[in-house]
Amino acid sequence: LHVSEPREIAWFSRGGACEARAAAAYGSREQLRTFARPALPADLNAGFEDFKAKDGPDARGDVLEVVRAVLNQPGGSTDLLRDADVVTYRNNLNKLGFTPYNTRDVWAIDAVLVEGVMFLDIVDSDDLVRTENQRAPPASADRFTYYGYRFEQLCTSGLGAIDASNEFCTIVRLRLAQQRVLLAAEIDCEQAHATHAPAPGGSRLRSYVELKTMRQPTHARQWQNAEEQRFCKYWIQSYLAGVPTIQLGLRDDRGILLDVVPLQTRELGSRSKGSRMQHVRWDPFVCLNFICAFLATARHELSRAQRVNPKLALRFSYDPRARRVDVCEAPTPKQALHDDIRALLLAARVG
Repeated sequence: LHVSEPREIAWFSRGGACEARAAAAYGSREQLRTFARPALPADLNAGFEDFKAKDGPDARGDVLEVVRAVLNQPGGSTDLLRDADVVTYRNNLNKLGFTPYNTRDVWAIDAVLVEGVMFLDIVDSDDLVRTENQRAPPASADRFTYYGYRFEQLCTSGLGAIDASNEFCTIVRLRLAQQRVLLAAEIDCEQAHATHAPAPGGSRLRSYVELKTMRQPTHARQWQNAEEQRFCKYWIQSYLAGVPTIQLGLRDDRGILLDVVPLQTRELGSRSKGSRMQHVRWDPFVCLNFICAFLATARHELSRAQRVNPKLALRFSYDPRARRVDVCEAPTPKQALHDDIRALLLAARVG
């Protein structure tokens, strides 16, 4: 299986000095913060009452935003999109990559073909009917979500109330087997030295950092469980976007940050003798092969469906009980995706 090294082609910031909350500034790194190890211990609960969560379309990521970002990047053009096979937010590929080991969580992805390019749109998990073996999120779920944002604030010397709409996103180009993918990913921060040594073309991809939080394991078995489940997801997310470093915040049950542990993405994917991951059961190539197989199957299903309706959007849904992916027509609002994407492309060509 050939996977190329991701290459950064565009980026944008949302929030901050932009005209409106959640407005995007294409080609801007305003919201890209610098990592600094926080003073410990630290309270992850602080500021929870003033937290501004994401809402509306920006809460899940919209594939139209990826198209706009590529087209509006300085030097951007429709050529970058025309040369791709797939355009998506990373969230969709995260779900796909973990599917071979996912026995609990449902997911769905909406897809449409426009001028031969497959565009994948995120479906919010809250919009899906929960399976019998899934429970509604407990009231503590919002607080656990906040812990992640608070950890990010602590690691980037942020101050004041946290607004989750403020974010920096990169767009990378990579090849997964025969699929040429444009992938948008929210990036938490960058290493401190990065601003002094960007790669040719202004890319800082190799300096980006993912931030994660989890309850601190208290014995070896808990660490093993984390390596089997969480670390698989961490690896997929970071590997696909070309992010080399993960900073893992460890907290206690009260939400007190006790330690910050650096992880290297390449080491999470290593199975070499002596590696801490040599005994885990998940296989990086199983994850990547499933992504590739899904992308090929989804394109086939869309091509067949569009012989009848060239603008048709399909929804692919995963049932963890049956371990099966089903396909049907996407809901009515998503049937506008084809025309919305095509309108952006036509406007860029005219402009």
